[in-house]
Amino acid sequence: MDREEYDKLLNEFVAEGVPQEEAHFLVAKKLDEKLNTQYHEISGLWRPKKESSKVAFEGYAKEKVKIPKGATILVFYNNTDNPELDAERKRPEYRVVWTW
Repeated sequence: MDREEYDKLLNEFVAEGVPQEEAHFLVAKKLDEKLNTQYHEISGLWRPKKESSKVAFEGYAKEKVKIPKGATILVFYNNTDNPELDAERKRPEYRVVWTW
């Protein structure tokens, strides 16, 4: 979380009527929860819509992602029991995450 994001969350809590000290605590708690998750999502990967000789998979980030130096990047199969999602290309074939 960078300073802009911290300030944005802080201002949201203060706008809701939370006292400044409590707002700082809530933002720090949220930051701690985010940092202590085992896997941090980067993107899903789908086969490209057009056949390509250069592109194997494509994806997009839902939010700004910062990957720390030294982090391990993993790609998981995204198995599901719902074939309808596969047919509609709503479910990515792989999930890309980073972890420590």
